[in-house]
Amino acid sequence: TQEMAENTQEGGSESSEEPQKREETVTITVEVFDRGEYPEELGTITDNKWTRMMQEKVLEELNIDLQFMAIPRSDEVTKIQALMAADSEPDIFYTYDQAQMIQWAAAEALADLTPYMEAGGGKELSDYMGEDAMRYGQIEGVQYAVNAPRFDLGQYCCFIRKDMLDAVGVELGELNGHYAMTPSELKDAMIKIKEAGLCDYPIAIRNHHDSRACIEGAFLTDSSEESWAQARFDGYFTIDKEGDKEGFRFLNSCYNEGLINPDFALYDFNNVAEMVASGQTAFWSDDYWLFPDYLNALYEAEPDAEVVAMELTHEDGTPAIYERYSPIGAFGMVSSSCEDVEAAVDVLNWLITSEDAHLITHHGVEGENFEYQDGKIVVIETDDPNWQSQRGGGDLNVMLNNDPCSADLEYAEQTLRDKYAIKYPEHGDKIADAELAGKEIASSEGKIAFPPINQTIQAEIDYAAELPENATSLVISSITAPADKFDETFENGYETYMNNGGEQRQQERLEAYQNSLK
Repeated sequence: TQEMAENTQEGGSESSEEPQKREETVTITVEVFDRGEYPEELGTITDNKWTRMMQEKVLEELNIDLQFMAIPRSDEVTKIQALMAADSEPDIFYTYDQAQMIQWAAAEALADLTPYMEAGGGKELSDYMGEDAMRYGQIEGVQYAVNAPRFDLGQYCCFIRKDMLDAVGVELGELNGHYAMTPSELKDAMIKIKEAGLCDYPIAIRNHHDSRACIEGAFLTDSSEESWAQARFDGYFTIDKEGDKEGFRFLNSCYNEGLINPDFALYDFNNVAEMVASGQTAFWSDDYWLFPDYLNALYEAEPDAEVVAMELTHEDGTPAIYERYSPIGAFGMVSSSCEDVEAAVDVLNWLITSEDAHLITHHGVEGENFEYQDGKIVVIETDDPNWQSQRGGGDLNVMLNNDPCSADLEYAEQTLRDKYAIKYPEHGDKIADAELAGKEIASSEGKIAFPPINQTIQAEIDYAAELPENATSLVISSITAPADKFDETFENGYETYMNNGGEQRQQERLEAYQNSLK
């Protein structure tokens, strides 16, 4: 991933065989996500300042007439399938749904890109992405898709009210330069905060794995790729049964101590966010970037509040084990009806590796929207409506909607601080401090990327209702059971889950993972 970022910042990777400009112009149509929000006075999502800049560059460099087709973001799969039925889909289209990519490949709707990866734009693209990232678009060795590169791989982190800890005389530990606590230290601290009357329910969780991943990770022990290939169903729990069981035992003990709101099973993200903003919680975990607005609201109401990022470690102080993002984003595919697959591959390569694509997608026009200082891109704040309509969207170029510059920690930090200084003038630095520390923890030692599983898992189809229903029941019943009934409750729920598709699903995923290595 770092190599991808460096390649992009240097203007693309070097290859012995670069794409050649065609003698005759070829037309390639590319999907653009349409959210129905593009300002009418600036054009359309397919015809505006930025699409025209891209068209000019691609025509100049590759002699390809680049055309755009708007596909509703909210209904992308249905729309693409309708277009396929009418044989009028775009040459290049996208999905974030891996299972859908697999289905399209099985239906022979996708071009086989394998022969085009040995030379020209395909060779440059595969060299740039690297073997590990290219695996995600392969099915039994055939390259059916190329994934957008992802440069910021961190996802989950814990946050805690340090001012509340200070008030009850608890000091945070440290791991790898960041704040840290063990589960027993956390529980003891939360009991003290509750007894001091600082908040009624110090631990905020909701009915979703995102808010429990860091807690469960403090009890998991198996970080092997093979294990994680079988791991989660909609993020409920892993196959590390004993680790999961102890994680839920910890949550059960916290629940029975009155540290978790009895209504947590009804909560969504907004409920937890409101608890953060109103000072009604001391500890929570989730995607590390979700809370700046709520922290700002907290600091407006309580100027002396202090929220810091921290890692909940194993009891022996070693890093927690939980997931981070894979080094890939959306799947970019070429229709099997495309008349010039090689040209389409050259366009995919341009969208991902070209410095022009990078700048148009994320930074705009030099001198108008950004400038270079000491070789680094520095934002020029502007009220230009054209740039404001494009900025941060990424829908124009789904294959590069994650800015390669975000892999440069110094650049990412300065950009975030500049942004928050404007958006949160009184509290921007404090909010940025917590988010930046969370970003580092979220991709630190012990954080695992899910390996590619590029075949249909039949159990997930046959037990589509039972698997999530039984997993949810297991999670909630295990957390809320009386302490003396925990083991019985967990074992019964686990048996029900495994006997109704769970065991079959894990075996199929293991076989799929093993097939991906062939």
